[in-house]
Amino acid sequence: MIFLSCYVPQDRIEQTSAQMKVQTSNAVNRFQWSLLEGFLANGINNLNILNALPVGSWPRHHRQLYLKRHESTTPTGTYSEVPTINFPVLKQLSRYFVAMRYLRKHKDKEILIYSTYLPFLAAANSKRFSRNTTLIVTDLPEYYDLERNQSFIRKAARHIISRMTYHYIGRVDRFVLLTQAMHEALSVGNRPYAIVEGIAPVVECDANETDLVNSNQQSNKVILLYSGSLTIKFGCLDLLTVLEEIPNENLELWLCGSGEGEKIVLEYQKRDTRLKYFGFVSVDEVTKLQQQATILVNPRKPEGTYTRYSFPSKTMEYMLSGKPVVMYKLPGIPDEYDEHLFYIPDDMPGAIGKTVASVLKMSTEELEAKSNAAKQFIINRKDAAIQARKILEIISYDRKGCI
Repeated sequence: MIFLSCYVPQDRIEQTSAQMKVQTSNAVNRFQWSLLEGFLANGINNLNILNALPVGSWPRHHRQLYLKRHESTTPTGTYSEVPTINFPVLKQLSRYFVAMRYLRKHKDKEILIYSTYLPFLAAANSKRFSRNTTLIVTDLPEYYDLERNQSFIRKAARHIISRMTYHYIGRVDRFVLLTQAMHEALSVGNRPYAIVEGIAPVVECDANETDLVNSNQQSNKVILLYSGSLTIKFGCLDLLTVLEEIPNENLELWLCGSGEGEKIVLEYQKRDTRLKYFGFVSVDEVTKLQQQATILVNPRKPEGTYTRYSFPSKTMEYMLSGKPVVMYKLPGIPDEYDEHLFYIPDDMPGAIGKTVASVLKMSTEELEAKSNAAKQFIINRKDAAIQARKILEIISYDRKGCI
């Protein structure tokens, strides 16, 4: 099988990040890292991976105009990184033509595409090829960019790309969707599909992290942590009011991530020292901070049509940490998660602060029991092997056991 992917390999994170002026979302990398682990756990070791680094364009978002080809062998198969002219439009065109050449070279193989990345989607569904394609849809094209301050040109470009993307989606044979609502939005119809809302990442906790957790407990610190995009539409700035609603000197709000709300967060930090802003941090650093936190919170509200198609990846991350998780009930979250989460009422003033306060009133035993049950739910039902198997089940195997 050919896997058209968009991630930064784990062994090249530092090298690649050093060239970025704007960092790639951790969620993008973690999903694909976990997917590859899941394939390997299911005995798949013959993938042909064609990967496009998910980095911004030169000169505004990246330090290099040209990204070189990189090839290697991995436990899951062969890896080839797309050489790219890293300039808007030329970037997409160069990746499209490289993908076309790659697919001609690797004939008669199934194609799995991560996300609705237009250069790969267009190449895989070209009329020149007659092979089956499976598309993993993590976001609908029209909701790819939700920041508020967008130029007219940016909005127009996004609209054109969205229309072209839907054209090629119409040629896809099978789908992997985050939520059931995507089925109708993408006009999947009778085509095979699977719901895979996320894939649990592999998380390890070392002795130093345990020491930090114990240190925070002994100092009676209450730490609320949010890790993710600082996109205003996701409600990240609503967390700032929690510090005003809970006048506890031992309360700290830790924020990790980057985005349009960053300037406001930095200004607020000057006024209230209980706010700790870490900026964009690596996957390993996020995991360590989660282990130190008292409560993990996601302020994204169930407002706007896009929430029907959303399952925040941090939901699984948070639950896997073994800490209480406070969030709103989004339409895209399956009911099986309900007993493991502390939901914020969406019709109450000061709802986040009140929900946090009520959680803090619970006994340590109650919180540990619920948090541990949430962790086991993710480990037992959403790990990489289980979630990858759902994808493999809708992809046909040949008699040689190759896909």
